[in-house]
Amino acid sequence: SFATSQCLLMPRALLCRTPEAMSDMSSSSVESSKSDFVGSVSGLSGRYASALFELMQEVPDPDQTDISNSMDVLSGLFGVDESFGDMLVSPVISVEDKENALVEIFSKASICQTVANFAVLVVKNRRAFLLQDICRAFKALEAKARGEMTAHVTTASKLSEQHENELKQQLKNKFGQDISVISEVDQTLLAGMIVRVGSRMIDDSLRTKLFTLKQAMNEAG
Repeated sequence: SFATSQCLLMPRALLCRTPEAMSDMSSSSVESSKSDFVGSVSGLSGRYASALFELMQEVPDPDQTDISNSMDVLSGLFGVDESFGDMLVSPVISVEDKENALVEIFSKASICQTVANFAVLVVKNRRAFLLQDICRAFKALEAKARGEMTAHVTTASKLSEQHENELKQQLKNKFGQDISVISEVDQTLLAGMIVRVGSRMIDDSLRTKLFTLKQAMNEAG
């Protein structure tokens, strides 16, 4: 299929860094990795993100910018349309259909070939359900490379650019350093937001407030 042929265009360097290939690498070769930021993410999604991040360090600056911007676009697709994420995790949609869907979507989005091929490769390896977490892990690696803290922000509706900038400033004032925001939408929150920075969590969602009120009423009854 066209999706499979696209996947074969993935640079060999990235193919060699995928988690499946990494499992065959010696411990010494892993420890000698050029990236200083791999330890900031964990799990399989972190390993995929680290593979792409390491590759990005080896290409010219314009290509690095393209990869970074494309990962922003890819991450944003999950917030713009719920059906995108639903399609990726659906057990009734075949891997090939998911590949074809991604190729079609990416042809209309500002996503560079490297990231498009990478995403198709993830799907081909039956890891489509990890793609959103991979995006988050990748942005966390970028933030750490810039010396920033990362805030994971979940809101009931998409944050406007103005609100996101205001939130960044508030978090910077609180933590004393620049903050990179990774946002996602969860309509079940109803309103408000949940902010996670490291081990700290601030839950100001309406869902939690209603749950707390319900508990208080039950205890009073």
